[in-house]
Amino acid sequence: MQPPPDLVARLMCYGIRASSSARADLESSGAVERGFIHGAVVMLGSTRNIVNTSIIDDSYSDDPRAASLTVDDKGRFWIHDQSRKYYAQFLEVPPFATELVEQVPIHDYVRLHSPSTLFATPVRQCAYIAAGRPCLFCTFEPGRVRRLSPQGFEYTLQEYKRWKPHIASLAIGGGSPNMTDFGTRYYAELATRARMLGIQNTSIEIVPARDDLTWIAFAHHSAVDAIITSIEIWDDQRRSELCLGKSEISKSTYLRRWNQAIEILGPGMVSSVLLVGLEALDSTLRGAERMVNEGVVPTLIPYRPYDSSPLGPQQPVDHEDYLMLSRAVAGMLHAARLQPESQPGCTSCGGCSLELILNREYENE
Repeated sequence: MQPPPDLVARLMCYGIRASSSARADLESSGAVERGFIHGAVVMLGSTRNIVNTSIIDDSYSDDPRAASLTVDDKGRFWIHDQSRKYYAQFLEVPPFATELVEQVPIHDYVRLHSPSTLFATPVRQCAYIAAGRPCLFCTFEPGRVRRLSPQGFEYTLQEYKRWKPHIASLAIGGGSPNMTDFGTRYYAELATRARMLGIQNTSIEIVPARDDLTWIAFAHHSAVDAIITSIEIWDDQRRSELCLGKSEISKSTYLRRWNQAIEILGPGMVSSVLLVGLEALDSTLRGAERMVNEGVVPTLIPYRPYDSSPLGPQQPVDHEDYLMLSRAVAGMLHAARLQPESQPGCTSCGGCSLELILNREYENE
């Protein structure tokens, strides 16, 4: 049974109020994460219904709109929503999760983001944070930028493939390791190593390279199937206030890079995150409309006021506003025949936004 979009929207916007026993079980198992995902990925009744939600942040603990999570005497988790009750499964944690690779646990670098998709953050810091110009909504680690070596990255993937041979997709994210090519060459090598291990569907989220030749070579010659260049905020003034360093990359640069990547990878193989709630809703909608017109898939993610982000306490996004905006964008994508689930890696997972679940409504018409 597919959960209603209203419930999924509230899980994404407000997180889950977990009972003390459920929260303790999840934290001890390693199912919750305090880094980039910053929460937990839950399956609601089916492996198709993936939701990335927050459990660990105090900002959500008293919100009456949040669903609750309990664990029964058989160790099964349940999400309670008014009169409804949903069986909840959390993604498995591998037996080698705490093994150190270059002095960091494997699970801090690579983890499941769906039963068949890995999510990797081989750079858990960011050059913008190190330079004192962070994006204020970000939860990446502070301090000196440290990159997982390509050899170490390959080793972690080998461990996962031995554990789950059916894994076929990889989503690579992470901070920008430098201010020159923003890690373009580094991430391209990681994708190539993944392809050599039999992972055929790889997406990379990256800041677009400054020069045309580097970017075109990256899109054309690396083993990347889909590219995510997240502008996050469409309004230029608001973007400069929240993305202190990254906003120096102009919107026109993003548009040019999107078009260049689409020429190589094809329509629907490029996407960009827009954070809902950090600018006026009509600005986010204009940005999404422009993206769809360019052949880019907008991924609408509700801003969540993480305790550890520099932005500090904020009101969560109203889930009705988020759902309304997501429905409008899903309609645009359907009209343009852009299918988010066809984009390999991160976007086809669908755990962080509503586009996939809303697109199924069109499929059932």
